[in-house]
Amino acid sequence: GTVAITAVVLMAVSFLVGLPVSYYRIFTIETKYGLNHRTKQKFFKDEITEFVTGTVLNTALYLLLAFILLHLPVWTNQFQIPLYKAVLIMAGITAVIVAFLFLASYISWLLLRVQYKFTPLQEGELKQDILKLLKGSRKKVRRIEVYNESAKSTSKNAFVLKLPFFRSIGIADNFLAENSHRELLAVLAHEAGHLKHKPSFWNILNYCFLGV
Repeated sequence: GTVAITAVVLMAVSFLVGLPVSYYRIFTIETKYGLNHRTKQKFFKDEITEFVTGTVLNTALYLLLAFILLHLPVWTNQFQIPLYKAVLIMAGITAVIVAFLFLASYISWLLLRVQYKFTPLQEGELKQDILKLLKGSRKKVRRIEVYNESAKSTSKNAFVLKLPFFRSIGIADNFLAENSHRELLAVLAHEAGHLKHKPSFWNILNYCFLGV
């Protein structure tokens, strides 16, 4: 209980401190320069949604870590176990934490879909050219979608979402409306590169180290 309360209080303090800063940035600075299309109602809805989701995920992670730390002496007989058993316990803990992070990544994807409206990219020359860029990717992209960034700002972006067993590409609607075909393909070629090029040995080693 103490861990959960501490996590919630810390997240709440961080949220309350950051909220006025975000509000000023968006509704004073960005609005002044014509960069903001977000309403105050939408702003508070997004902020609260992110706060609730982040609080739940962080609290769950802290509780998981606290559970592991409290039970580790019991599992290891007060740390008096052979090396091979220690390695097995470490591998088990790592697997549980990695599984939790996978789950969190999918929840973050769902949060993105709550904050934005996604629609499939229409059939046509652009979609065919994007599919050509993606040829040779080890994992197939399930979705190429357009999201309504123009409802919030003038920012233009495109991204590739790489989740376990799932790949998708998102393109900002104002990027699609205001940029040329070649400019879009130039950006999406970069995104396709994330999918086509395998991570190096050092990348994989780094991921393993972070997991441990």
